[in-house]
Amino acid sequence: MSCLSFFKLFVFFSFLMFWLCLTTGCEQSDKEIPGPKIYLDMPTGGFEMEVNDTLVLEPKIIYDYNSSYQWVENGNVISEGRDLVLAPSRHETRNLVFKIDNPQGRDEIDVTVHVIVLSDFEKFNLSSNSVLYNSADTVEFKDRIMFYPNQADVAAKNWNGFAFSNRLSSTKNDSTTIFHVNASTGGSKSKNFAIYHYQPNVTNHIRFTDGRLHHLKSIEVCNNLFTAQVVKYGFEKTGIPKFEKGDWIILSVEAYDAQGALIGSKNEVLVDYRFDNPSKYVIVSSWKTMDLSLLENVATVDLIVKSSRIDAPTYVCIDNFKLIN
Repeated sequence: MSCLSFFKLFVFFSFLMFWLCLTTGCEQSDKEIPGPKIYLDMPTGGFEMEVNDTLVLEPKIIYDYNSSYQWVENGNVISEGRDLVLAPSRHETRNLVFKIDNPQGRDEIDVTVHVIVLSDFEKFNLSSNSVLYNSADTVEFKDRIMFYPNQADVAAKNWNGFAFSNRLSSTKNDSTTIFHVNASTGGSKSKNFAIYHYQPNVTNHIRFTDGRLHHLKSIEVCNNLFTAQVVKYGFEKTGIPKFEKGDWIILSVEAYDAQGALIGSKNEVLVDYRFDNPSKYVIVSSWKTMDLSLLENVATVDLIVKSSRIDAPTYVCIDNFKLIN
């Protein structure tokens, strides 16, 4: 290769490298570090805990270099550590803000913690495949700060109000399945649950042992097995025919104030045959969570089982009844 050709090739590559440098800005040896980013695996609606429980809030942070931290509540800094340990002694809702600041930037995240009352019926020491309900005239069962009434007519072998069970779905098809839930577990995979037998014109308020007004949060509900079987097949012993198109069962949770006035209610469909296509018929066979958080200053709670038919079963299973305060 001649010297002239080599010189031209050198000039070409030098110009090419100069052009690439101009168009790409030349690669910098030091890349800019982004600002921090907070991640916290918080359940929808916030964390839940009970009095005397311990909850450790541990935010995960990327680009966490030379950072300072703050946990803020009601405008006040309550901690300057990255993690926060909560061990509440009273029922309340805490609205916190976690903040991070470093030379590259800042980030913050809102954190809600509900210190709840949880009535989950696990205190009742039931043996396997058993049920608890009253055999006297009248009694109230207590779980946490809730009273659950039960009224029994021993002679007539009839009862209404609340019973407690750990009997799960089975292939049995008789009246004993009243005490079975139409699901494979209790609510949130718990062991025990309650069965409520509603009867019109009979008062069975859920009330609170402390006599205070409370803010409701949620309750889990499901059909009992007896209801599901009657809906599908009818009940020959008492002449109840199976459900047909247009039939339905709905649970209404009604909240009342200290004067007995209705504050509000929330409904959940348990059986729904109001579809043209039978393949869309609904018989609830898993636990459903009802959001009751709009019901505040509540003194008593009623469960009302409503139906399009006067001969429909009036049972429902409940579990994990929660109060915010």
